[in-house]
Amino acid sequence: MKIRLLFFLVFLYCCPAIAQQYLFKQYTKEEGLSNNEVYDLIQARDGIIWAATYGGVSAFDGSSFKNYTTEDGLASDFAFSVFEDSKGRIWVGTLSKGISIIKDGKVTSPSDIDYFNYGTVTEFFEHDDGSIYIFANRGVIKYQDGMFIPIIEATEIIQDGIYVQDVVLLNDHTFAMASTRRGVILFNTLTCELDYINEDSHKINNLCFSVHLDDDGALWIGSYGALYKLKDDKKETYVPDWNDFNSNKIWRILEDNGRLYLATEGNGLLLFDKKTEQFKILDDQRGFPNKYAYSLIKDREDNFWFATYRGGLVKFRDTSFTFYDASQGLPEGAVKSVVSWNEDWAVSTENGVAIFEEGRVVDTLMKGISTGMLNVSNSKELLVSGNDTYAFQDRYSKEFVVEGAHSYVIKNDAKLVISSSSQIHFMTDGSSVTIPARKAAAIVPIGDRYLSASQFGMFQLHNNVEDSIPGLHQKYHEAFYTLDILNANTAVTANNKNLYFITLENSNFKNRIFPLDALNIRDDVTALRVAGDDLWLASKKGLSKLAVSPLLQKDSIVMQHYTNTFGFPTQAILENQIAVSKDGTVAFATKEGVGFFSEDNFVSNTQPPQLKLKNILLFAEKLDEATFLKGDKLVLPYTKNYLTFNMQAVTFTSPETVNYSYRLRGLRDSDTWSSPSQKKDIVFSYLPPGDYVFEFTADNGNGVWQPDAFTYPFTISVPFWRTIWFWSILGFTAVALGFILLSRKNLLARKRQERVTQDIINAQEEERSRVARELHDSVGQKLMMLTRKVKYLKNPEAEALAGSTLSELRSISRGLHPAVLERLGFTAALEALLEEVDEQTDTFISSEIENIDAYVSQNAGLHMYRVFQELLSNMIKHAQAPAARVEVSKEGQTLRLYLKDNGKGFNYHEKLKTTKSLGMKSILERCKIINARLEVNSQIGQGTTYILIVPI
Repeated sequence: MKIRLLFFLVFLYCCPAIAQQYLFKQYTKEEGLSNNEVYDLIQARDGIIWAATYGGVSAFDGSSFKNYTTEDGLASDFAFSVFEDSKGRIWVGTLSKGISIIKDGKVTSPSDIDYFNYGTVTEFFEHDDGSIYIFANRGVIKYQDGMFIPIIEATEIIQDGIYVQDVVLLNDHTFAMASTRRGVILFNTLTCELDYINEDSHKINNLCFSVHLDDDGALWIGSYGALYKLKDDKKETYVPDWNDFNSNKIWRILEDNGRLYLATEGNGLLLFDKKTEQFKILDDQRGFPNKYAYSLIKDREDNFWFATYRGGLVKFRDTSFTFYDASQGLPEGAVKSVVSWNEDWAVSTENGVAIFEEGRVVDTLMKGISTGMLNVSNSKELLVSGNDTYAFQDRYSKEFVVEGAHSYVIKNDAKLVISSSSQIHFMTDGSSVTIPARKAAAIVPIGDRYLSASQFGMFQLHNNVEDSIPGLHQKYHEAFYTLDILNANTAVTANNKNLYFITLENSNFKNRIFPLDALNIRDDVTALRVAGDDLWLASKKGLSKLAVSPLLQKDSIVMQHYTNTFGFPTQAILENQIAVSKDGTVAFATKEGVGFFSEDNFVSNTQPPQLKLKNILLFAEKLDEATFLKGDKLVLPYTKNYLTFNMQAVTFTSPETVNYSYRLRGLRDSDTWSSPSQKKDIVFSYLPPGDYVFEFTADNGNGVWQPDAFTYPFTISVPFWRTIWFWSILGFTAVALGFILLSRKNLLARKRQERVTQDIINAQEEERSRVARELHDSVGQKLMMLTRKVKYLKNPEAEALAGSTLSELRSISRGLHPAVLERLGFTAALEALLEEVDEQTDTFISSEIENIDAYVSQNAGLHMYRVFQELLSNMIKHAQAPAARVEVSKEGQTLRLYLKDNGKGFNYHEKLKTTKSLGMKSILERCKIINARLEVNSQIGQGTTYILIVPI
């Protein structure tokens, strides 16, 4: 233990000298966080990060915050803890105001328990059985089956409370709870018994904040001043800084790849290597924005997040980017240039050239002197340009080269090339030549000449003349600020559009040009540097490494993008200021300071983003989907056809560089995806009716695309006058209307025909009546007189003939118009008709006739009489019936006339179709006149039944 402590103290002594400035990203109220005092945070299953703050709860999707406060129903704006259960509900613990639950954006605050007596809700835990334990300062509550059940309450044993800050489940029914009053409390959920790991039992500080159970079964305890490891009841103690013991309050422990990340109150972020048992302090002196961190998580993209006091949310990714400025030992003043020199780094500033060795400034050359561009000759001299130009063989031997302000200097073998604002000097041991030339951002040798890059274009310096390069006319190729040598005959450069490889062969130039868009670089390249077969390119968005041989030999792009927007300097890399050491470390200079990138330490984000539709606007208002849902399908009226889709890719590593691609299937060119763009809002105006599916996908900001596109189906209904149903109904209506009109026409024709027929029948009746009267009144009277005269003549034969003639005339008269019908009514007329038939035929007729005269009008009686007369006539002529039965009765609101014979019968329906007789037609017409219904039931060999039903 003593050896370990000695090694630890030596390590602590060295830490201030190293003092790397690690790169962190802050999210505060300025970015939309509800409050800068953050106490807890989680990442939910949908990727959203939730933060409990002094001003409410914030949900962060990588680009914007959604805040919940008491105005939204939160129990208190002082949110102390946050948790997601297995059902996707977000639980929020507050200061003495209980809990709130957020589900689908709606906040509820249960009031089943008097939470004031429990104090601050500090932690939640969901057991495998689905029950949720709620830990507070003065007790524990269990939520199960919709009920809140007190488990531990303030008693005489724990009168002042338990003050739990962190919880871990040791086994199926035992919690280890870090308490700020009682060390670590062991709570058995079966027996509700409490046990303790504290000062008395294990010499552990009673003021504990955090607990962590590792895969080896060791319990790590974060306390005031120390980190403890407890395994098999054996304790080990680790103290980050004995000289600043009060700053070592370890509030949370997170393990990742054999390293413990410790959120502390006082030292910011501590890193503890479990193998070496050494600490690394990443406090406010090393880039951590705040000394006070209360919680931390690692998201799905390998970013670390910290809840800090007054520092908001802090994001940290990896140690691949480190940064140095004046606070880490650089000379004061703006940085100008950085180069790799003799396995060290040389950085020029306004106050000298700083020499870095193993991450710390070990020397400063030309102190107090404003230095400019640096370069290293092929003989390993450090060339420093500025107000005067110097060359350093090593840190201790400086040589004055030339007087005057110069912007760039290189030395190739024995030739020194120095550039100023309007001319270039070529110097050797025995001569000096000056030629007019534009100010160069960089100069490199190529073949038997030099290339010069400037904002005006690329130029060649040959035979003491500055000239253009064939194929690179400055009108079309300009703004070159960086240049390097690929080999003795090839140089590489870039501007804001293209990457150029310029080769000199036999005094002829051959240029190969590659668009930056094809390399997925969408920003100006400010600097580049060749390292073996790799080409490093720097832009505002990060660093990229391009394999040169595949590109030049096969036009194949093999490339890695090391974009780290939250860790990359906020100011651009200076023109042509990137350098690569032998071990592959990349250095870059900005006005703020100098940064270093280690490819080995870079953690690439390989996770595609989670996709959502953040919002849908219908015209300018948010779409209320419930209004337009038909089953599970969204159907919009044809007038609601102006839609705006707000796409959302939930990602946290590089949200500023996320690209989106979309399409709308159902529209023209529906299978074509849009070109990648950072535009999130897509507008489709005045869509025609149809079925649509909006689809979109996105990358994670580092070129990793989500393979499963987000789909949103919807329908815009057609106007009713364009639907097939409308035209079907319209067609059906037209056909029906035509049918109705035709039917009406036919009906009117039938009615006209019926009226004609009825008029004929009425005319016949009138004519019959007239003829009957004429026969009775004229011929009948004369026959009667003739009969009397013949009687006086006493001629029996003449008398008999006259009598029979008179009788026959009277019979004909009664047949034409039965006078008894008018005198005595229908019943008597029918009875007389039956007696006459019975007397004149061999058919035996039985009858049962009610007197229905009270219900029969004179006109109806006439037609009923004629119908029965015709039926009896047909029976006598065709049926050959020995007997017949007649019944007349009143049944309800109808009169029923019944005639049945036992004759030979016939096929009524067939007879009706084929007969040319006017008798049956006359019967049917008379039935229509009185609205009667005639039913005929006849079978061959079994007789015929007629039933006439007449409404009263």
